[in-house]
This record gives sequence, structure tokens and C-alpha cells, in this order.
Amino acid sequence: MLSVQKDKAVINLNETILLLLSLTYAGISSNIFFGFRVVDFLIFLFFVLKLKKKIDLNMVIIFGLWLTSVFLSTLIGVAYKAPFVASDLRFFLVFILAAYIGYSVGKQSTIKMEPLFYKLMLFTLIIYCIIPFLDFLRFFYIPESFQKDEHANTIFGPSTIIVNYLFVYLVLVNKNRSFWFYASYLIFALIVYSFRISRTDLALMLLFFIWSVLYRLGERIKLKHVLLALALFIVGVVGLYVNENERIQGLFNPGEDSSFVYRILSNNEFLRQFSESTSINKFLGFGIGSTIDTHFNDWFGDITLTILDNGPLTVMMKTGIFGLLIFIAILYYPLRGFSFKRKMVLIFPILLSLSLFSHVIYNLLYILGFYFICFKLKTLKH
Repeated sequence: MLSVQKDKAVINLNETILLLLSLTYAGISSNIFFGFRVVDFLIFLFFVLKLKKKIDLNMVIIFGLWLTSVFLSTLIGVAYKAPFVASDLRFFLVFILAAYIGYSVGKQSTIKMEPLFYKLMLFTLIIYCIIPFLDFLRFFYIPESFQKDEHANTIFGPSTIIVNYLFVYLVLVNKNRSFWFYASYLIFALIVYSFRISRTDLALMLLFFIWSVLYRLGERIKLKHVLLALALFIVGVVGLYVNENERIQGLFNPGEDSSFVYRILSNNEFLRQFSESTSINKFLGFGIGSTIDTHFNDWFGDITLTILDNGPLTVMMKTGIFGLLIFIAILYYPLRGFSFKRKMVLIFPILLSLSLFSHVIYNLLYILGFYFICFKLKTLKH
């Protein structure tokens, strides 16, 4: 009887961790104490609750190397009088705490994943629906830099990352699920986009959905399926093209989209300055807290880059090639023990989103979710 109650307590704790972290994540918003976000305090709390005496030695070594990289790069940042040392240091340290929580929760094989998936989608949509009526919630989720007229009708709410990864996990475990399972995820993606109008969120969720369909059909894909998919794709593209939304139009005219141009120019500028830097800077980066000052053109003027719109490049900017190699090791660690095919299946939908489309260091749900589903999948072998 006592054992059953203990198992229920574990289930409640693990589900609570995932629900709270997902529903309270608010990007760079929700600062409450010296720049620490609500989600940062939750990460510290859950890390203490989930900390075990016995931890895999390989993980200790990899995380130790990450801390070494961050420490050395912090010394460089301090030496160069970098303006955001404390801020970056907080993000880079919380990053591995989030990975550990994902590892610890994932090793608990008692979580009921499908009910959690639907529960999290429901709670997320409820919050999005009530935000317009509660000003304190709107200001909790929206960054101060986005509180402008152009975003007056945009609703910023909970992250969709954990929902995405739960979806991937459930498809990998059983791809022959009901029509409602796949349809509910697609509907969820479209509803969230109608609130948030985030092209990245929509692109990632559509990527996961398309991946799930291809994974389910597998060898059963025939010419008629390809033609049907092509027809639907064309209809979708035409629908987006006639959409008058400025964000959508930017997809078809990237050269005229200021956001796209900024990403390309900023990444190229960093690579140029990095290639011309000293050997120490190449190895350890420009330092924790570092920025890049440059004059792009008459349109953008003088700009100070604190981060880049690319996860690996941001890591390399702050911690150099050494930090980037450790970052890659951290991403590879959860994949150990999987077959080559399973690694590839996981890499395409998850690592692509985690590494290329996001600020993985700053959105800690990416690394937490990745570790969580990888170690959750490993429990199925036992």
C-alpha cells in the first residue's frame, strides 16, 4: 500500500514538473529578481527535488566539461568587461540543470504520456484564451521589447515545446494511432498560431506533423499519396500567399523581410568577426556576456548583437569551438544506445528544431524536452 502511494506521488511530481515548466515558460519575460525568471526558480527547485546521489559518470564528465568551458569563457568576458556576464552565466548554468531534470523525469517510467499530452494541450489553449481578459497574464508572457503597437493583437502565451516532444514520443511508441490524435495536434498548432502569429512555432509544428505522417505511412506511401500531399501543399502555399498578414508575406519575399535579412546579416557578421579573431577567442569564444557591435547598413544602422538567431552559433560566440564541441556532446549523450535508424528518426524532427530554429540556451524547454523523451524511450527497453 505504501509503495503504491509512493508511485502515485512520483507520478504527480513528474507531471507537475512538466506542466508547470511548460505553462510558465515566458521567454525573456517574467523577470522577478535580478533578471531571474519564474521558470528559472522552478528549475532550481525541481533540480533540488530530483537530484540523486547516483548519477551516470558520463553525464557528470560532460556536464563538468560544460562548466569548465563556461568558467573559462566567463574569465574572458570579465577580462573584456563584457556587459552581460551575469545574465549569460545564469542562462548557461540553468541549461544543464534543465537537461538533468529532463534526464531524471525521463527515467521515471510511470508517467502516463498520452493523457499528459492532451492535458497539456488543453491547459495551454485555456491560458491563451483567457490572456486577453487578464492584463497581468499578458504582461507575464510578453517581453517588454514586444509591447509595441505592431504586436497589439498578438497574444504571447505558454511554450509549445513540451507538447511537440510529447507528440514525437507518442508517435515513436505507436505510430498507428487514431485520426483524432493527429488531427488534434494539427488543430492545436493552427489555434496557437492564430493567437501567437509565430512563423517559427507554426513551421516547427507543421514539420513535426508532416514527419509523423511520413513515419506512419512508411513503405505504404504510394504515388496517389504523394500526389495528394502535393495537392494539399500547393493549396496551403496558395492560401498563405493570398494571406495579407505581413509575417506570412515575409515567407515569400525573404529578401524584403527585415527579420530574415537581420538573421542572415547578423550570423554572417559574427562568422566574419570570429574568423578574424585571436586563437584564444576562436577556442573559448568572445566570452560569457559578450556582444558584437557592428554597422550593417543605412537601413539597420549600428547594432549591438547580444545573441544570434541560431543556437550553435550563439554557443560558439560565447564559448568558442571548445564550448560548441561540448554542446554537441550534450546533445549526443541522450542518443547513446539507440539504433542508427532511431537516432536518425529523432535527429530530424528534434535536433533540427533544437539546434537550428531556436535559442536553445535561452529556451531551456528544448534541452529538457529532448533529454526527457530520449530517456523515457529508453525505459521501454526494460
